[in-house]
Amino acid sequence: MIRQFIARLEKVVSHSRWLSALYIAPYKKVLDREIAIANVDSDDVVLNIGCGAIPFTAILLAQKTDAFVYAIDRDLRAVKAAQRVVGKYQLQDRIKVVLHDAVEPFSHDVTLAFLSLQAQPKAKIVDVLKETMRPFRLLARIPAQRYQRFYDAFPEMEAKKNAFHNMKAFEKTLYIEE
Repeated sequence: MIRQFIARLEKVVSHSRWLSALYIAPYKKVLDREIAIANVDSDDVVLNIGCGAIPFTAILLAQKTDAFVYAIDRDLRAVKAAQRVVGKYQLQDRIKVVLHDAVEPFSHDVTLAFLSLQAQPKAKIVDVLKETMRPFRLLARIPAQRYQRFYDAFPEMEAKKNAFHNMKAFEKTLYIEE
């Protein structure tokens, strides 16, 4: 229910640069903390899984680190909207939005995967990433306790570092490296 509402909201908001900027604003400090725990920099190639219609994670990663980002989603309408939003931010040289289901191996080499709160099935996606990424580096947002029933569960894994956030839907991001 919440995932579907957010997906619809993003598709509507994606038509306006101004509304997209408002939508992105609360995530700026979140991304600062996530970038810090994973040491993301311009040498990284990031796979943003479940980017949605407003790929705010990809946009902020590209702007703040100059990393190249593949922003993927399995929803064609979300991908088309995300491509439009990336164009509005003139980041087509730093972000490539791709229609792709993360339960299938991704065809490009990446140095870091970023698993969105809405992405699912998380366990299968993590298994595919672990099989295909060397080294395995993952950032994953974890829902707040009161919202866990609305999101697919993240598999038990030991985090190397955590970032804690004052957000309603999610309270922390795990950084896992193997």
